[in-house]
Amino acid sequence: MELEIGKRITSLRKIKGITQLQLANYLGVLPQTVSRWETENGIPDVYLLPKIANFFSISLDDLFGLTDMKKIEDLVCKYSVLRDEASYEEALAAITLQETNLVINENSNDIQAKLLGEKMHLYLQRTRQDLSDTIMICKELIKLTDNTDSKYHIIGLLQLQQLECMANNDREMLIESKERYYSSKNRENLLLYLNALIVSKNYDELFLFFEKEFKNTEYYEINNDSYELWSFFMETASSIDNLEFINTYLPSYEKICTKGDLFLLKFNLEKNKRLKDISYTPNKEALYTLLNETTMNEYFKVHFNKEIEEL
Repeated sequence: MELEIGKRITSLRKIKGITQLQLANYLGVLPQTVSRWETENGIPDVYLLPKIANFFSISLDDLFGLTDMKKIEDLVCKYSVLRDEASYEEALAAITLQETNLVINENSNDIQAKLLGEKMHLYLQRTRQDLSDTIMICKELIKLTDNTDSKYHIIGLLQLQQLECMANNDREMLIESKERYYSSKNRENLLLYLNALIVSKNYDELFLFFEKEFKNTEYYEINNDSYELWSFFMETASSIDNLEFINTYLPSYEKICTKGDLFLLKFNLEKNKRLKDISYTPNKEALYTLLNETTMNEYFKVHFNKEIEEL
């Protein structure tokens, strides 16, 4: 923001009909000091600013010539730098207040566009900060549970891969996961490599890996020990409508999978059929029945009931 407080003092003084001497006497400074401010050869000391504002019966924002939009721009910039909750709430409150008080006229579209632009920028900065904070927390979790049997260790590693994709680091994450697996072909590294392929949406590579590598591992047989790994392939196949894969392996997979996983798989299949053929009638009753048999959280059940209804 360009600081032109001297011009603002000149304008306010002339509006009020006040001389430089009168203002100087009130503030306890020399008239020459006021003159220097007004000719942009200096600015008032900070402690004088409230007195100047009080003298003209205005706020400090008005003294600095801040319009409502300039205040919003300044507050959004403030949050972009500080990234703290108080600054975010302050900026959002200013935008919301301006939106509420917006008078509809010939200039309202332009003002509304500016407000939406500032809100978009604010949300974008908040999203970046939330992502950064989440990655940091995830890394703390991984460090805390390293060399332990805690299930949260692998959860943290898998989640970190998703977060890296959101941060546009998917290529580096995938390369690292692949190198990690081929340097040590254990279950954890295999799980991470499969997840890396999925979250980075390298589906062709995933099923190529299945044919060339996974079939030769001890996990190719579908059983309770390999179930977690198989769920990666089956869920992905259902989401991308790989019917050949589903039809080949679903009979064996269905014998051991949970009701929740089976529901998600069949829901994806029905949804894809509906998307491909608008005249297709989904088997909603079967989905409702299967959903009720799952141990899903009730909030998820409410969500999927609506999803089924909209098929």
